[in-house]
Amino acid sequence: MEGEAAAVENRRSAKAARVANNLGLCPKGFGFDVTRLATQPTRILPAMVATSSPETARTFDWPLCYEAERLLGGYVEAFLARHAGARRLAERMRDETGTEFFEWVDHLVLAPDSVPALRAAGLVEENVEAPAGTTVFWHPKAMMPRVLVRNDGVGCRAGSPNP
Repeated sequence: MEGEAAAVENRRSAKAARVANNLGLCPKGFGFDVTRLATQPTRILPAMVATSSPETARTFDWPLCYEAERLLGGYVEAFLARHAGARRLAERMRDETGTEFFEWVDHLVLAPDSVPALRAAGLVEENVEAPAGTTVFWHPKAMMPRVLVRNDGVGCRAGSPNP
């Protein structure tokens, strides 16, 4: 059953990656298959693993990462402000499914001048396979989209979202 659940989650992640790719959140011609990123096994962080111990259940703490959410949410909002089709989709998602567009974003592609703000918000480099000239950032304490920082001039600039 566990394998079946993982397969369902991988299909959902792949679909979300295709949607993001089609909406321009991950530009076409990036040089690798974005659906492959979405179907990679997700790491389970030790702080996120549920246990049956009542003591552990009482001490479980899901940290709030407001600064990181505000920063990445600003980039997504800037994207939605510029793309009417994506904005309409986001409105429909909110109205019809009760989900926010941000929750479906697999990753963002940003320019190198975004790195200081990413680090200040708590994102760190992730040591994963990525195309040449690309650094992957993630937040170790929150479930947020990965950030791909590209050194080739593709991606949003740090000032774009007005975080």
